[in-house]
Amino acid sequence: MNTHRRSRALDLKSTVVTFIQLVDREQLLGYVLVRNTQTYPKSRAFYKLPGGSRKEDESIFEAAYWECFEECGIDLRASLNTLRYRQYMPAGHYTKHLFVARIDTNQAMSLYNPERNTSVLKPHRNQGEHGHILSPVELLMQITYGGVLHTHADMLSAAGLLENIRNGVLVE
Repeated sequence: MNTHRRSRALDLKSTVVTFIQLVDREQLLGYVLVRNTQTYPKSRAFYKLPGGSRKEDESIFEAAYWECFEECGIDLRASLNTLRYRQYMPAGHYTKHLFVARIDTNQAMSLYNPERNTSVLKPHRNQGEHGHILSPVELLMQITYGGVLHTHADMLSAAGLLENIRNGVLVE
């Protein structure tokens, strides 16, 4: 995988999202989601899974890597052994690919931006998107009350991941 540059051309037929679990010694601590506070003011802000469109000549794995890196600063190279293709879900004109990944606390600690907020991660590019760590209970509440982008909540449900979130257990 070329980790130095990313093509700008889009393939509008394919998008990827990654469900990132924060772990410490195989114990689930929380999840990484993204919130865009520039496009959506606080009163309408929502959480979403890191993701976006696959670029020209880019595999879906590379797209998952780059979207996580650009939106919340997470370098999945250290976690590639945990990156699992979980769900293929056609939706309209797009093919959506859902991945599941894990990062450990050591990797997460380097992402904190304490001068802004201890739960906000540093993005690689500031597109108004910031990664946030939510506990299993917080994520479940956000899903229940509509705080997660509905298409992403639907993907989590279709992939059977809501039960893992409810029970606070790792997705294998």
